[in-house]
Amino acid sequence: MQQEGEGPIGLHAQIASLEQVLSTFTVLTVPPYQRSYSWTQTEVSRLIQDVRLAVARDAPYYFVGLLVLVSTEPQKAEIVDGLQRLTTLSMVLAYVRDRLGPEEGASLAALLAPACADPAAPRGLCLRRVDAQFFQRNVQRPGAMPALAAQTGVENETHALLIEAARTIEEALRDLDAAALSAMRRALLTRVVFSVMRSDDREGASLLFRVLNDSGQDPSDAAMIKSELLTQASLSDAEGDAFANDWDGLEERVGRSRFETLLDMVPLIVSGQGGETRGDLAVFRRDVLTQVNAKQFLADDLPRYARALQALDRRAIDAGEHTGEVRRRIICLSWLRDRYWLAPAVAFLANHAGDGASDAANSLTRRFFEGLERLAFATFFGVIKSDRRQERFARVVRARGRPEALFGAKGALELTDAERRDLIHRLNTPFQSQSKAKERRIVAWRVEAALGQAFEMSGQFTLEHILPVRPSGLWLASFPQESLRETLTHLIGNWAIVSEWENQVAADKSFKEKLGIFFRASKKEPVRPLTQDLPEHQEWTPTAIKLRHERLVARLCQDWDLLKRVER
Repeated sequence: MQQEGEGPIGLHAQIASLEQVLSTFTVLTVPPYQRSYSWTQTEVSRLIQDVRLAVARDAPYYFVGLLVLVSTEPQKAEIVDGLQRLTTLSMVLAYVRDRLGPEEGASLAALLAPACADPAAPRGLCLRRVDAQFFQRNVQRPGAMPALAAQTGVENETHALLIEAARTIEEALRDLDAAALSAMRRALLTRVVFSVMRSDDREGASLLFRVLNDSGQDPSDAAMIKSELLTQASLSDAEGDAFANDWDGLEERVGRSRFETLLDMVPLIVSGQGGETRGDLAVFRRDVLTQVNAKQFLADDLPRYARALQALDRRAIDAGEHTGEVRRRIICLSWLRDRYWLAPAVAFLANHAGDGASDAANSLTRRFFEGLERLAFATFFGVIKSDRRQERFARVVRARGRPEALFGAKGALELTDAERRDLIHRLNTPFQSQSKAKERRIVAWRVEAALGQAFEMSGQFTLEHILPVRPSGLWLASFPQESLRETLTHLIGNWAIVSEWENQVAADKSFKEKLGIFFRASKKEPVRPLTQDLPEHQEWTPTAIKLRHERLVARLCQDWDLLKRVER
C-alpha cells in the first residue's frame, strides 16, 4: 500500500485502493466479535450507484470510508471495521470477473482467491466460520456469481443477504457491455479507495473499533456487545472461537433484529433498573458488564434469555394444564405496540425454565402472565401514566418471579384500586376518535379473547360497527338522536369482527341483512366469537347495544379480575 504514515506506536494510517488492499493482504479474516454480513438491498444499491457515477464523470477516486485492520503477520490481517463495504465490493468484482470471462477476469480471480500451496488454507477474504465456505463456494470461485443470484430457500439469514446482494448487483450492472465492464473493473481496482488504519496488535485494534463505533454507529449493535463480552471474558483463542460460534448460532436462530431486541433488554433483565437503554453502550457496560461474569453470561445467561424469547415468539411455553391459558395471554400481549412487558416475561421464563413439572410452578406461570397482561393493557389504555411505565415493569423484573413480590399487597403485578376503576371507566367510554382506529381494533380482539379464544392479529379480519359510523336510511330513522347515535356507534357492544369482504358488503345494510352476510351458509372462514355473540333474534336498538356492551365489558373485567380490591 502507498502513502503510509506512522501514527502512535503500532498504529499505521494510509490511503489505499481496493486493489492494493486485496493484493497486500492475501488473507483477510474476520475476528470473533465482528457481526455477519448485514447489508440490505438499499446499501448495496447505493454503493453501486455511487461507483457508477464516479466512473461516468471520470472521477480520480471514489472514497468508500474507513478500513480498520489488525495485522500481526505479513500478508495477513483481520478486518475490525469495514467488512460490509469490502464484502460488497468483492462481490461486485466477482460479478465483473464472471461477465468478462476467464481471460480478462483472470486477474480479478487471483485477487479474490489468491493461489496457495495448501488448498485447504484460507485465502482472500474469509468471512466468519459459519459463512466462509458459502462465500468461497458462491463468490470467490470463478463462474459462481450467476448461480448465487438464482438461489432460493436459504435459511441462514446471512446467506440470504448475500444472495440478495448478488441479485442487486446483477440488476444494477446487467446493462453494461464488455467495454463498460472493463471500465468498471479498472475503476473498482484503482479509483475505489479506503482510509486504512492498521494496528499491530489485537487489543489496540479492538479498542479502536469500540471508540470508532461509540461515536459513529449504533453502540447497542450486537457486534459491539459481543466485542465487550469476549474481551472481558479473557478467553483463549480456541475458547473465543467457540463462544463466537455459539453467539452466531444464537443470533441465527433468534434472527438478527430479534437478537438485537434481546440485547437491548439485557440491562433491565440483569440490573432490574428502569430507564431507556436502547443504543446506550455505557448503560450496558454499567448495568451488565459490572454485574456478571462475562464467561458465564456467554455460556449460560444469554442462551437462557434467547430460549425464553424464542418461547414467547413461538407461543411455546409448557405450563402443564395451564399451557393454553398462558398462550392466550401471550397472544394478547403480542398485539401491543409498546413492549415494556417483554423484558419481564423473558426474565421470568429464563429463571423458571424446566419448572413445568411442578403444579405450583405451572400455576405461578399462569398467574404471572395473567398479571403481566393486565398490567400491559393498563399501560395501553393510559391508566398507568407514561412517566411511570418503565419503573412499573422494572419492579416486575426485580421481583424475580417471587410470588410474595408479584401479588397481593404492593405486588409488582397488581393494579391499585384507583387504576382498576380508571380501567373499567375507560372500557365504558366510547372509542370515538378517528385516531383511535388501531386502539379499537386491539380492544375488539381483546374482548373477543375474553369470550374464550385469542387469535393472532391478521389483516384478513376487521372491526365492523353494526350501527354504521356513517348511517343512512333506516339506521337514521331507528337512531334519530345524533349525540346518542354517536355514543352507541363507538361502544364495544356495537362491534363485531368480520372479514374485509363482509365489512365492505355489509356497509349500512339492516341488522338482519348483516347477520345473513356474517352467518351465510357458504361461509368458508369461521365466524369469530365476537360476531357469534350477536343476538340473532331481536332488533338492533339502543337497549340491545347497551345490554350487550355491559355484558362484554363484564366478561373482560372478569378476565382481568378487575372487581377485586387490593389493600395497599
